[in-house]
Amino acid sequence: MRIRELLEKCGIKQQESILCTCSDALLDFSMTDYADFTAAVVGEQQYLSMQLQAIAHVQNQLLRGRTAYQTCCERLSFSETQLHMPDISQEKMREYRTIRRACLEEKKQLEQDAFVQARVQLFGTPEERRTLCFKGVLYASAVSELERILNPLQNLPKDSPLRSCPVFTDSAGAWKRAAEEGRRFAVEGGPCLFGAYECTVHLHMAENIVYDFDFVTEQLLTEDGCMDEALYLVPFVRAHASSVQNVSFTFSKASLTEDEYHSMQYVFETAEAFHAKAYIPLPDFSYEKYLDAVLKQTVLPESVCRQAEAQFHDGVRRISQMYLDAAEKLKKKHPSVSVVMICAAFPELLQKYTEKRAAFLNPDTHMMKTLTTRPEKRESILDYITMPALPYYLDGITDIIQVDCMDETDSYRKCRKLHRNILTIYPFLYPESISGDGVNTAYYAAPLYKKYQSDGCKEV
Repeated sequence: MRIRELLEKCGIKQQESILCTCSDALLDFSMTDYADFTAAVVGEQQYLSMQLQAIAHVQNQLLRGRTAYQTCCERLSFSETQLHMPDISQEKMREYRTIRRACLEEKKQLEQDAFVQARVQLFGTPEERRTLCFKGVLYASAVSELERILNPLQNLPKDSPLRSCPVFTDSAGAWKRAAEEGRRFAVEGGPCLFGAYECTVHLHMAENIVYDFDFVTEQLLTEDGCMDEALYLVPFVRAHASSVQNVSFTFSKASLTEDEYHSMQYVFETAEAFHAKAYIPLPDFSYEKYLDAVLKQTVLPESVCRQAEAQFHDGVRRISQMYLDAAEKLKKKHPSVSVVMICAAFPELLQKYTEKRAAFLNPDTHMMKTLTTRPEKRESILDYITMPALPYYLDGITDIIQVDCMDETDSYRKCRKLHRNILTIYPFLYPESISGDGVNTAYYAAPLYKKYQSDGCKEV
């Protein structure tokens, strides 16, 4: 759904949205129509757009030209002066209090009238400025709006795709203050390892029967290449644990999609703009934790499980290398950016990450007790909600800009809650564009509709 249509669906007229001054490319950006979008009034303290400051400026100009307002302010000032006179009588005090009260009400009304008139003058509508709110946590703005508040964002390349889509943050106020104070920033974010249809789990049963499941969606793959939403990997394995004789995999990812490359590119670009260090986790180790949890549902011999783990490890490590190679190319484009990549290939960094986060994972907290109803996902989820804090774990940096796709909204929210009063995370989340199928992002789209950086999607 295009941004224009999404605004309309949420009851936001384009002219009253803070996105109204954005480019046609942004307003025509097509993204997933999440059910979690609502309309929200933009408060001046949120610093999502300078439009509110522009309205206030015009409001002040209007008020300065109104005799009634100047007279009201003079009467208010006079009454307050009289109320502070040391020899004022009780009768006069009551009189001037009444005058002051009336002046305050009149002043408030005149300011409100001027504020409405300023909105009409600037945007052609008396309505308050509004925007999209996602999950009650993040608010839509744009680089073109935020760079007027956060000067470092002006350093983002003019041709960056980030400038052609909305970006979601919660409030740029604290971010603005941190930048003005010269705080040391770090930028964290990056890709998922692979998407749907790029890793198939083969469950080998008796009589040469094989069931194929997609690793990402966990759904059964049918003979026509579609997914059966009625059958999922873990419930199926649990129900047929004693019948599973072997587990193997097919990885069909030959290159990165454009979105996957962009997910790294945005981290580099933002880090360069803020003169910050970049941190990019490649969650192959998280995928392996999930596989281990799946294998534990079976009654396979230890040797068979180890063989399956080895095959999976080789597959995900090959894909991780694609990202490491892409990072080398990005380093050449952004030589000033120092980047830390964390994945299974760097066990020392992984160990430090695991050790440092332990202090925040108190099993007695409500969050940890209600983390998930799926125990096989627990370890992976712990990774996802602590990855945004990587700069703190590894280098003690407490001001972290999280540059991720909107699917990581929950990881941002939970990570912020885990590390409250310890670090500050500034969300800078973006939506992924719709793939060639017109419905899904590239992450969920069938191979035919994914936009790969190079042609081909050969099985390995």
